[in-house]
Amino acid sequence: MTASIGAANPRERSIVLLLAFVQFANIVDFVMVMPLGPDLARALAMPPSQLGYVGGVYMLAAAIAGIIAARFLDRFDRRSALVMALVGLAIGTASGALAFDFWSLLAARFLAGAFGGPATAICMAIIADVVPFERRGRAMATLMGGFSFASILGVPTGLWLARVGGWHAPFLGVAALVVGSAIIARTMLPSLTAHLATSRASIATNALLRRPGVAMSFALAAVQSFTIFLIIPNLSAYFQGNRGYERANLESLYLIGGLLNVVFIAASGKLVDRLGALPVAIVGNVMLLAALLLGMTGPAPALPVLLTFILFMCSGGPRMVPMTTATSQVPAPHERGQFMSALSSAQNLAAAAAAMLSAVILGTSAVVGEIAVAPASAQVEPLLHVDWLIAIAVGLTLATPAMIWSVVKAGRARRAEPALPSDPSGI
Repeated sequence: MTASIGAANPRERSIVLLLAFVQFANIVDFVMVMPLGPDLARALAMPPSQLGYVGGVYMLAAAIAGIIAARFLDRFDRRSALVMALVGLAIGTASGALAFDFWSLLAARFLAGAFGGPATAICMAIIADVVPFERRGRAMATLMGGFSFASILGVPTGLWLARVGGWHAPFLGVAALVVGSAIIARTMLPSLTAHLATSRASIATNALLRRPGVAMSFALAAVQSFTIFLIIPNLSAYFQGNRGYERANLESLYLIGGLLNVVFIAASGKLVDRLGALPVAIVGNVMLLAALLLGMTGPAPALPVLLTFILFMCSGGPRMVPMTTATSQVPAPHERGQFMSALSSAQNLAAAAAAMLSAVILGTSAVVGEIAVAPASAQVEPLLHVDWLIAIAVGLTLATPAMIWSVVKAGRARRAEPALPSDPSGI
């Protein structure tokens, strides 16, 4: 039976909203650390140019955990798997408050990433299980709204807590938030076991990877993550050190960028359902190119910090919603758990590699002739070789539209196949 096009039923809508809150808690744990980078660098005596390693080790752990989880994720109730991942994430996040140097912070972030990555994959698998493809763009946009609300509420709150209560406070606060999301998921999310009816038909992950549509989905996810995470771990240090942006204004910067990003993510979901993935993705790529080329290139970029940050943030919805929607139709229902887990691993491996590469490339000594000396208002040493990162990011951004088109074609071919009798989505 083909899923009908129309409004989501109350059960579907409540599950999507609940997962959006869970994802919000998960994402706050991840994104709060990067704006706190200069604060952590001062407290733990580490150079700002090494902040990429802090984000990279989280994503490396998420990737490793995702590869392991891909082998058994489809064998369990989705609700139970999600709650276990959130409990582990809370423990890992709280341990960050106990860090006493660079290496202990890396260990704490590795532990958090080992549970945060699978939690994201499980949320995406539930969306693909519960929401028919015809409404999945909007559902994925709602789930991704967690990123925006993390910027609107989580990041400014974390920055404020660090300013008034010390750098330990955000870790403890977010750990409490994750515990709350685990309790809500356990009590309000229904048991989700429909996929177990076909779990025995699940194929080996290596066989799954050999399918062209699957391989291209993973390549697309990896390229998009690599592109963004060359830049994200260093944004706060770049704005403060290279552009002289005041630390006290970071909270409002993330608040404004996050609020506008909510609008773009919601619009992206509706437009993907109406126009398809490719046109929306092209718009997002153009926005990202404008932020990189006009706002972060050279010693005197053309765009002010606020507009650069808005373009960078708001490009995320038109880039990521088409990608997640297109890739979600590639696997069969009984493959979604391991597919989403492996896809998350590909994203996290690429993001970890990009973040660590940025730490290798960047330096923090203001050399005249290579980069402008730090503005008088700068609170952090300026980063060197930022243009190198921008050049790599621009090249990868230009390659993604063709990759999205290939994934869309693979998804159409999969949807044209006859549905299994126990396929809950009917596609």
